[in-house]
Amino acid sequence: TLETVAETVLGYGKRITISKGEGRIEAISRLAREDPEEFCRYCLQDARLVQEIFDKTGLVDLTLSRCQLLGVAPDLAWTSIPAFEHLYIEAMHERGVVAPTAGVDVLPLAGAPGGGILTPRPGVYDRVLLFDFQSLYPSIIRSFNIDPLSYLRPVPAAGELGGSREPEDLIEAPNGARFRREPAILPQLLDRFFESRRQARERGDEVASFVYKIIMNSFYGVLGATGCRFAGSELAGAITSFGQH
Repeated sequence: TLETVAETVLGYGKRITISKGEGRIEAISRLAREDPEEFCRYCLQDARLVQEIFDKTGLVDLTLSRCQLLGVAPDLAWTSIPAFEHLYIEAMHERGVVAPTAGVDVLPLAGAPGGGILTPRPGVYDRVLLFDFQSLYPSIIRSFNIDPLSYLRPVPAAGELGGSREPEDLIEAPNGARFRREPAILPQLLDRFFESRRQARERGDEVASFVYKIIMNSFYGVLGATGCRFAGSELAGAITSFGQH
């Protein structure tokens, strides 16, 4: 709630006292009836809390930076799918490729396996090593050319009705999804964002660095989301199955 956030970020909250056995709505209604001036002060502080939280957290600057980097309007700044589709379709147009209409020729979408979980071995150990992949899913997308445009949809085997010969020298994910090796859109977008983030960190721009990070991390999620026209279980599953592998 606003009050919880305000108390956490600012150290103080709303200007109202709730009597015993009274709910918040009842307290606000009572204040409006019995003390209109104090009710106005309550409303004014309520509005100021939002502005002060924005100022203290830098949320406005962060949102505007995301808008500039993604090319979307402020009301869509924190929505992953419209931002992703804007970036991806823009790159498709640069290649002379038309984007699919939303809801038409969609890939099957029935969920994808999650991250790998190892069964713990209880005990006390003298030596414990911790390994962490930096930006694991974006790195997998770059390394194995995972992309809606490079994804090769399954076709009937040769000799079957409508069968045709498939390209050779494909990249096959552990889940069976296959991808062409020609440079694809998502890996190139991520290459650009990785480099831009590195430059932002070097110049000390933590806002831009954070924006690039959350943009890159959202690429996996949208590929498994029903609202995205490019989503498909095979695409999302290729990323997580490589992660498990």
